[in-house]
Amino acid sequence: MQKFFVKDNQIDGEIIEILGEDVNHIINVLRLKKEDEIQICVVEDIIQNYIVKIVKYDKEKVTCKIIR
Repeated sequence: MQKFFVKDNQIDGEIIEILGEDVNHIINVLRLKKEDEIQICVVEDIIQNYIVKIVKYDKEKVTCKIIR
């Protein structure tokens, strides 16, 4: 399972938005689609890991919903 790193401010409730270079990597290199699962790691004051499902994406961001 692919793992991506985000900042705490990219999380809003159960929604995580992936931004920057990772968007191109997810869409064009890995060719992930809606409903695919990935792992997200948040490294701020404490380390948190989430399993998320991709709910939508465009050229600028990948929006995911936390499932675990």
